[in-house]
Amino acid sequence: MIQNLLKLIDAHDTWRAKTLNLIPSENITSKYVRNALSSDLGHRYSLWEPAEVPVGADNFYSGTKFIDEIYGIGVELSNKLFSAEYSDLRALSGHIADLAALISLTKPGDIIYSLDTRYGGYPGLMPYGLPKMLSLRVRSIPYNVEEANIDIESLEEEIRRYGGRLIILGPSFIPFINPIREICRLAREYGLYFVYDGSHVLGLIAGRAYPNPLKEGADAVVGSTHKTFPGPQGGLIATSKNVMDNFKRNIVMRIVDNPHYNRIAALAISMAEMIEYGETYASQVVRNARRLAKALYEFGVPVLYSEKKFTETHQVILGIKDGYNLLVRRLEKANIIVDYGKRLGTCEITRLGFVENEMDKIAELIFRVYNGEKTEGIKKEVVELVSDRKVEYTFD
Repeated sequence: MIQNLLKLIDAHDTWRAKTLNLIPSENITSKYVRNALSSDLGHRYSLWEPAEVPVGADNFYSGTKFIDEIYGIGVELSNKLFSAEYSDLRALSGHIADLAALISLTKPGDIIYSLDTRYGGYPGLMPYGLPKMLSLRVRSIPYNVEEANIDIESLEEEIRRYGGRLIILGPSFIPFINPIREICRLAREYGLYFVYDGSHVLGLIAGRAYPNPLKEGADAVVGSTHKTFPGPQGGLIATSKNVMDNFKRNIVMRIVDNPHYNRIAALAISMAEMIEYGETYASQVVRNARRLAKALYEFGVPVLYSEKKFTETHQVILGIKDGYNLLVRRLEKANIIVDYGKRLGTCEITRLGFVENEMDKIAELIFRVYNGEKTEGIKKEVVELVSDRKVEYTFD
């Protein structure tokens, strides 16, 4: 059994190194991040973060002096990267970070506003998800399908009519920049909290290719750290001073009792990488997405929003109506990995050093699969295209 497991892990690693990954919710980490994930930190406990240790108290566990310093550095890096006044790195996923926000900023019976899954909203924030566990009433954030974005006027009408406690926006279908400033204005005017779940664009926020919600007036940014943000899988909470105490009292022994310090160390390294290289990386992600969309469109592959220059983020939205599921399977046979949501993403290929002119070749390969060409020859070209790539936007 163990031999089979080891063979499967090796087979996965070998195969994925020969593929073009265009899933917009995945990325690839540097060797430094991977080394931290496999370090001795993965075996250890520490009960407190440095700022939480009561005067005169000791950590329940000894042997944590380096762990506590690592955590403190990570918090400092997060505060700097996201212009936060308080950061917590212990949430084990973006879902848990959302739970922390709901527990910290609402009470049972409150009305919250979240985006419907029909428009790319996160299922965990739907009435049947976390809000049901916390007895919260959910109203949908109005959405303009033609503009592929939030309908601010209708949202204001909803808030004026129904009131509420919290707006929590976490889009996964996000070709265009959300009206963050306008939502912040509504939240202030009507006395609601506003939390932005930036899971899908956290790397673009860090790289200043997408507005920083905290700078615009949001109360918190939460999310996962492994999509456009090229870190390990996990969660992040970054808040303003206004609500940091709300969050602080709901982390230890409520949201998390055993922080994974190998992941936290790895996250700190990826934040250091983003401070150093994030702007270059994020701007290249967006340029690559626009070029890929344009090239696909010119080849004749249906791509949405040509009248809006296709995209402002890492996502390219396909307009294929019939046979898409079959196309996904054929692309995989050609070593091109996509999801079933008709989204292509450029975050991982950008991290591997791909630039605009190479988007034309990728678009050609996708078109040839779309056009019915046999996948064997295309697969060989994909393997050649990705060979000898290494992770960029990291320290030498």
